[in-house]
Amino acid sequence: MTERESMRKIREGLTLLIEGLIDDTNDMIDKEGSVKEIIDVANFRVGLIEGYLNDAERYILPKDKLVELKSKYAGLKSKLKGNSLSYVGA
Repeated sequence: MTERESMRKIREGLTLLIEGLIDDTNDMIDKEGSVKEIIDVANFRVGLIEGYLNDAERYILPKDKLVELKSKYAGLKSKLKGNSLSYVGA
C-alpha cells in the first residue's frame, strides 16, 4: 500500500468515525432525553469528536467535507446547550 493510499484510508475512516459519533450521539439524545448518564456520555463524545476534527484538519480532509462535519458538530453542541443538556457539577 502506498503512502497516498494509506492517507486516503485514514481520511475515509476518520470521516466515517466522526459522522457515526455525531449521528449516534444525536440519536441517543433524541431517544433518551436528559438522563444524567446520557448527558455524561454525550458530553464525553463531544470532546472526542472535537479531537477527531482536529485530526481531520491535520490529515487534510477535503475542505467541503470538513465544513460539513464541523457544521454537524456545531449542531450537536447547540442541541446539548440549547436543551440545557450540558451537565455541569455533581
